[in-house]
Amino acid sequence: MRKIVAQPEKEMEKEKATVFTQGTVTDDTGLPLPGTNIIIKGTSTGTQTDFDGNYKIETKAGDVLVFSYVGFETKEVTVSNTSNNIDVNLDMGDFLLGEVVVGGIYWETPADYQPPKDPDWYEKAKKAYKNSVEFMKIKRERRKAERKAKRKNK
Repeated sequence: MRKIVAQPEKEMEKEKATVFTQGTVTDDTGLPLPGTNIIIKGTSTGTQTDFDGNYKIETKAGDVLVFSYVGFETKEVTVSNTSNNIDVNLDMGDFLLGEVVVGGIYWETPADYQPPKDPDWYEKAKKAYKNSVEFMKIKRERRKAERKAKRKNK
């Protein structure tokens, strides 16, 4: 015959009790890392740090928090039942990120490039720009007149 031992209610409440773990995530220089991902390992529960690097997440004692940020080493921290404040300092990764080009145009100037020898080239360029601006104004006025004529005919 087995003897069933009931656990005291307080111990059962401690096992089931969830607390809010909070803290700040910073880089190796002490600056906050906004947008750092914090996930409870083995679950899909997580959060992100705010603009000041602060976070708050509901955890239980024994949960493992995984902190990750692009370009930094991932860090795992186990939640204890003695403290619910965990500040984390992430170290820069020793891997290189690839090259990123964001919405720009890059012209590489040849080493043997020489500016135009025509002394009036700058004045000609200014005149060409003014002409293109005038042309755009004329086109805009024509379109405006066409729309006005269409409205009048209706």
